[in-house]
Amino acid sequence: MNQKAYHSEETRKKFQKQVIRSNQIAHWCFSLGGLTVLASIFGIFIFILVQIFPLFQPASVKKVTQYKVTSKDPVVIGVDEYNQRPFVVDRSGILELFNGQNPADVSSKIDLLQLVGFEGSLEASIFLEDKQELLLGSSTGEFSLVELGFSSEFTENQSRTISVNPNVVLSYQLDADQIIASDTSQSLDRRVLANVVSKGGSRSVYAIEFNRGRTLFGPGDLRLNRVVDLTPWIDLQPVSVKVGSNSSDILVLDDAGNISVLNLSGSEGAQRVQLWVPSPEIIQGKIVDMRWLLGRFSLILTDDLGFQYLASRASDSQGETRYSITTVTGDEISNPDLFSTNLRNRVYLRGNANEVELLYATTLRSRWSHSPDYNVIDTALSPRNDALYLLDDEQWMHQYSIYDPHPEAGFKSFFGKIRYEGQAEAQYTWQSSGATDDFEPKFSLMPLIYGSMKGTFYAIIFSVPIAVLGALYTSQFLADHYKKYIKPLMEIMASLPSVVLGFLGALWLAPIIETRIPSVLLIIVFMPLISMFLGMITYQVNQKFKIRFRGKEFLFLIPLLLFSAYALWQLGPTVERLIFVYQDPVTGERIADFRLWWPENLGIGFDQRNSMVVGFMMGFAIIPLIFTISEDAMSSVPTHLTSASYALGANRWQTAWKIVVPTASAGVLSAVMIGIGRAIGETMIVVMATGNTPVMEWDVFTGMRTLAANLAVELPEAALNSTLYRSLFLGAMVLFLMTFALNTVSDIIRQRLKLKYKSTL
Repeated sequence: MNQKAYHSEETRKKFQKQVIRSNQIAHWCFSLGGLTVLASIFGIFIFILVQIFPLFQPASVKKVTQYKVTSKDPVVIGVDEYNQRPFVVDRSGILELFNGQNPADVSSKIDLLQLVGFEGSLEASIFLEDKQELLLGSSTGEFSLVELGFSSEFTENQSRTISVNPNVVLSYQLDADQIIASDTSQSLDRRVLANVVSKGGSRSVYAIEFNRGRTLFGPGDLRLNRVVDLTPWIDLQPVSVKVGSNSSDILVLDDAGNISVLNLSGSEGAQRVQLWVPSPEIIQGKIVDMRWLLGRFSLILTDDLGFQYLASRASDSQGETRYSITTVTGDEISNPDLFSTNLRNRVYLRGNANEVELLYATTLRSRWSHSPDYNVIDTALSPRNDALYLLDDEQWMHQYSIYDPHPEAGFKSFFGKIRYEGQAEAQYTWQSSGATDDFEPKFSLMPLIYGSMKGTFYAIIFSVPIAVLGALYTSQFLADHYKKYIKPLMEIMASLPSVVLGFLGALWLAPIIETRIPSVLLIIVFMPLISMFLGMITYQVNQKFKIRFRGKEFLFLIPLLLFSAYALWQLGPTVERLIFVYQDPVTGERIADFRLWWPENLGIGFDQRNSMVVGFMMGFAIIPLIFTISEDAMSSVPTHLTSASYALGANRWQTAWKIVVPTASAGVLSAVMIGIGRAIGETMIVVMATGNTPVMEWDVFTGMRTLAANLAVELPEAALNSTLYRSLFLGAMVLFLMTFALNTVSDIIRQRLKLKYKSTL
């Protein structure tokens, strides 16, 4: 007996040690698993941070080399698109070219005056980066357009060499003593050159239009079409002239700081479409200079006090296109008389003899500033914005490399209101791509955040009442015999893929709702009222009847509700004919159509795939999730609490509302928060069931674009490490922070609810 007891005690201790050891192993496994999950989340967080960090870095600019300029009195400096042949043109017409691959090489020179046949010296000369052309204006009233003819060749060792073969595109002799300022722009079938000239002490403005013919082999030669004297439309003495991108608009700055906007599109000379007098409430002094930015839609204006202003053209309230000042660029650099642009983006270089700065025009974000130890007399940016050149008064041209892959990024770009080209006012805009090279990307995340909140809101107001009240009825009122069918049914609902729901929403539900909006509105408004009315009737019926059908009320309530819904659906067209009538402004015909009445009377758009469709389909997707968790929480309320309530004389509804709901509120809140998290991160339903347009309107009949949907749509088109690519990671980070903040707040509330009702458990 003692031996058996000994063996029994020994076995018990051995088994106890095994249990302890197993518990320790399980403890370490669970701990390791939890730490692994935390490490994975932290690693994802760090990876996203690494991807978005470059968006907020300034430009990296480093000096590369310098060239000794032998030409005297330079008037133009520039570089080819490959950044290998920087050049200088002096007042005597000598084009001096340097070798960017070997700065020690002796420069080559070309006499441009001899090439074009000018007499005198160069006065108004500019380098046209987009066409790689020089517009030369002489002191004798002649001007000529010279194509530099940069061509690329590869040697046997695969190194690129750039050769130069300048040729004259066109020339013209004006009846003038001197050309003061010139500019040119080219459209598909014509080219316009504008010049401010001086003759006999007075100044005039001429526009010379050349037409380009078409041949079987492509574009033909330029031929002179007309010369238009623009002076009659200029009130004061002209100072500068610029030609717009469409080759029709010509801007002339006079000595009073006013800008006349002329149009050449008509066959009879020109007309002044705008006399632009910059408002003294905006500008500090008198406008003395204007320069185009990329695309020739926006201008940088400089006043006589050294302040600069960004100006652009946009449609006003009357629908007319007008130029106006959009932003003041600040006075970080006093008297900036140096200016250069590039062909890749809206970064421009401004400066004076002692300081230069790179700015992104749209956001006015300073990318880089520098105070060199020499006096700068001229500047140039490479067409690809990968190099800048500073010419000093000692005849040295200094070359700097630029690494600035994300100039359009920044906190203001992502979260601030910005007035972009062509917009009448500052606004939040997401538009990552365009049809032309001079397109300006717009990366505001605000419409996407707004869309995520909007889609979640409409999904929640549809799903939460149905799911929570359904869970309350199932757990507290429904007969036990029927409960075993509810959970499998909800699991079937939850198993439907999002892509199927999105497909059904886009191709089935949206067309139905579009034509029966009044019916849907009647159902939304009156079905809750009808449900309450039926509930009141049920409460008043005979006690024996209520006892007999306790837990089975739905057997006769559901048919009544379905019949009510069908009646309201059929009543919708009648209500539409009585209330929602649109009168055609052309024919005067009265049309009963909610789709026309809504935008006409409320000024809000109507889309077939709208927030209502998203609310229904996304709500359908999260109802099972909220229902299941809420029902479990309500069913877990201790029976002694409900029994005590019944013992004190409370009925089923009073017990459910006063005892069950408060006690289970922490679990219900968790269910709702999980549903909200699912709705915020939903992708396919939003992509397929809405127009996926990044608009900021709470209107239920317009669409939206969410952060999650934007990731799905844009990521396949985003080039690796591009601004769009990194902006999508920033959107993912914002989505992560939104859900993290939401879950944190909900968890705090849930813990407080648990503590509040803990004493009742």
